[in-house]
Amino acid sequence: GPCPQNQLALANSRLWDAIAGFLYIFAHMQRKLSQVKFHR
Repeated sequence: GPCPQNQLALANSRLWDAIAGFLYIFAHMQRKLSQVKFHR
């Protein structure tokens, strides 16, 4: 079967993918919110 180290690396990269995606969405939302604030 697959070696545990390889599985760990795969899980780690997936985790970083999720974190990167979350940060990207978070930054995008912040930008939208700040734009709304500036318009008022």
